[in-house]
Amino acid sequence: LQTSMVQPVGATRPRKVNVRIVCATNRDPLDAVRRGHFREDLYYRLFVVPIHMPPLRDRGNDVIEIAEAALSRFAAEEGREFFGLDAEVKALFRRHPWPGNVRQVLNVIRNVVVLNEGGLVTMRMLPDAFTDHPSPPEDLPPPSLPTTDEPTLDGLIGRTLAEIEQIVIEATIARHGGSVPKAARMLDVSPSTLYRKREAWKS
Repeated sequence: LQTSMVQPVGATRPRKVNVRIVCATNRDPLDAVRRGHFREDLYYRLFVVPIHMPPLRDRGNDVIEIAEAALSRFAAEEGREFFGLDAEVKALFRRHPWPGNVRQVLNVIRNVVVLNEGGLVTMRMLPDAFTDHPSPPEDLPPPSLPTTDEPTLDGLIGRTLAEIEQIVIEATIARHGGSVPKAARMLDVSPSTLYRKREAWKS
């Protein structure tokens, strides 16, 4: 990565290559560096043109466009005729947290196409496991906070580090009107890190 040189197995000398390295992760690499789980020198070699891809739940109607495009493609593959998503399904898709992002959408639509003859996709066509858990992570009840408006040191003494982290994160999100991306900027972490933590607290 540093010199753009490689030495193939069996070769007697290295040779220069011209390649572009593209890396992807579903974790916050800077947070991993701070925790000692990722090499700092490698992080700065890779962190040249960072692109943050927001989770599907933060991308508005993208989920509807993706679902409808997948529905058309899968229906053609299976030789069936579907006409789109009904209003109730669209509303559910918009508010669902989609922890599996686009892959989960594709799996849901594939399930619908394989197990149904066609027509308009309705709630009854969706997988049971999907409709049983439609609530987004924002519905997670906040942990109990100290009685004052702002957490105080006295209110945190005696709690575990994990509890303190949860209190601070939820209080920061609440201060920013429930906006996870704004809270993430304040806490200097990726929004996906906060979403993952809240999902873990929910389970």
